[in-house]
Amino acid sequence: MAGITLFVFALTPRAGARHQVYLVSRDDRDDPGLKRRIEQLVPEINRTVASAQQPVVAGPDFIVAWHMVRQPTTGRMAPEWICVAADSSTAELKPSEEGQNWLQTKLKELDQIVSHRPWGESGPIFEQLPEMKSWQEEVEESELFQVHSGDARPEAQPQLQQTQKRRLPRWLLLFLLVACLLPVVALGFSEEFSRLIGKIKGTIFGPQKTSWQQLAKAVGAQNPTPQEILEKLQLLFEPDRSAAAVAPAEPPEPKIEELLQAFEKAMGRSGKENLQTLSQSPKLLEELQKLFPQGEFDPMGLVLVEGLPPKTAQFWRSLLPPVFDKLQNSLAQAAKSPDLWQLPKISNELLDAVGLKEQMPCYVKIFKVLADYTPSQGPNHPEQMGPQRRFYVPSQQDSLEKVHRVLTSICQACRELKKQELKTSSASSGTSQEEAPCEDNVKDCLETIVATLQERLPGAIENTNKVPDPDEKNLVKLRQALETLQKLVNEWKEVDKCR
Repeated sequence: MAGITLFVFALTPRAGARHQVYLVSRDDRDDPGLKRRIEQLVPEINRTVASAQQPVVAGPDFIVAWHMVRQPTTGRMAPEWICVAADSSTAELKPSEEGQNWLQTKLKELDQIVSHRPWGESGPIFEQLPEMKSWQEEVEESELFQVHSGDARPEAQPQLQQTQKRRLPRWLLLFLLVACLLPVVALGFSEEFSRLIGKIKGTIFGPQKTSWQQLAKAVGAQNPTPQEILEKLQLLFEPDRSAAAVAPAEPPEPKIEELLQAFEKAMGRSGKENLQTLSQSPKLLEELQKLFPQGEFDPMGLVLVEGLPPKTAQFWRSLLPPVFDKLQNSLAQAAKSPDLWQLPKISNELLDAVGLKEQMPCYVKIFKVLADYTPSQGPNHPEQMGPQRRFYVPSQQDSLEKVHRVLTSICQACRELKKQELKTSSASSGTSQEEAPCEDNVKDCLETIVATLQERLPGAIENTNKVPDPDEKNLVKLRQALETLQKLVNEWKEVDKCR
């Protein structure tokens, strides 16, 4: 309709340090009203996307294609979308199948553009995108989207006049209303009335039921009953000790809804939908199936399908995320002083004099690993996201791989330290001994590191005190590094107890 036009714009949360930026085909100087119209549309678009179950959704005057992406600077998941909207809030936009397909294609192109675009540290919240200009022309020149005026009601005035002519006296309307309500009130006290209302609701609005069958299949419950589904979902989070006193007769549905909402929040979504909506969400059901392969809870299910190497996933399976956070935090603290781990050259004669010549290569390897470690930007801490989750999320993949490399490298260095003792004992007994590998799982790896270094570090620290020259700065720095390593090992000993 004349006077109403369509325009294209997008939102990306991946604009580097700027985070969220709106991408447009023209700026305020070309169209002063563009910014005002976008600001008017965005709250409703965000609400629509937050509760969307399909990749393309529509409002009265807009249609939007969206997907979830990970912010490189924060590691958080956030929606990215592209929208075609009318420049008037009174318009009615009718999405066609071709229009929906066009939007999904442009969303894929947008993903590539955003991923490779150099984002500056600062810039406008509305930024022109050259590709958006050609997309705007495609919308204007095609019939992908049909727009109508919401104000066009030619028969509204004649109908109003006819209604006025046929208006009944007020006393007659009141009499008819009372006459109709009396039977309803009488029926209201009977069970038949309740059943009648239920049938009417089911006929008019359709069944509003929770999809127990789909939920049961997703979590691998044998029977599609709320109680069995609840027992499975409770494996996702650390148990709430304060809820232990809740009466066992409490219905499971509210708790199921609470757990599903907590799961949505842990995945970076709003978590505000009700049980009926969540139980029918294809994305949520798919993610639950990954966490319950063959019906067994696997905390690595989500990151494994994102590309985490199976060997790394197997390494971490016995350590739940709350404990992993403590382990990662201890490494992050140790990495704050990389200079501490970069030791100057110490002569073999001096090391031999203090009895550390054989052990020193192993310690140097450990120090180098700690000096090179750079913490990853992970997701929000569980404390900020509700109950503590017992599953890893895709944004932790980089953290899991980095810490895996650190621990296995330190573990190998500790094995070398143990071999020195084995060689000594084997030589005295005339037998040979082989050390079992410890890299297969975090339990063995941590035990080897803690046991070996707790046994060796006190003696090594003590040896650094046997300095022929009290002003020997190199050995003083070595002593500081060994003492800091001992503090780190003490923290890992506590972590090992938490598993």
